[in-house]
Amino acid sequence: MDTDVTCAILATCGICVTIDTSAQAIATPRPNSTCLNKDDVMPVITMLSPKGGVGKTTTALVLATELAAEGARVVIIDADPNFPLMKWAQLDGKPDNIDVIGEIDEERIIETIDEARKRADFVVVDLEGRASARTTNALLMSNLALVPTQGSGLDADQAARAFQSVRSAARVRERPIAYAAVLTRTPGTVKL
Repeated sequence: MDTDVTCAILATCGICVTIDTSAQAIATPRPNSTCLNKDDVMPVITMLSPKGGVGKTTTALVLATELAAEGARVVIIDADPNFPLMKWAQLDGKPDNIDVIGEIDEERIIETIDEARKRADFVVVDLEGRASARTTNALLMSNLALVPTQGSGLDADQAARAFQSVRSAARVRERPIAYAAVLTRTPGTVKL
């Protein structure tokens, strides 16, 4: 992912990002989305989708490593019960400015996110592929929700469910949560 696209994700919520298998990306404005002012900070970025296998973990990892490459201190919260990012963190080559925390307690995720954002520039939360109290609690703490999706009708339906979850969490906390779709496993040449 190039720096311009990473910056677009962080500075503008009204975007849709396409990441192809070679990690090249394009960004296109998405009209009528809930946006933050460009001066607002988005330290908590949550990946969510009620559908498994859409690329939440890969998206979280690409975003976190790009932010780290730009010098940001990043904490990844691996809230997937399979802990794929905890396993990644044990491999050689993890940047020193990325910490990975495994979160298994559905009720404690709010405290985990709160503690992480006190010691990092960005907190990236990778959720499991199902709707749960953990998902709702993570959204309540989020500044930006990214919904990875593939180019199928089933994925689009599940992405729509995720967007509704974001809007519901925003109503509960009485302030908007920025959100965007991230198209995964889609060629970078696709025009949006």
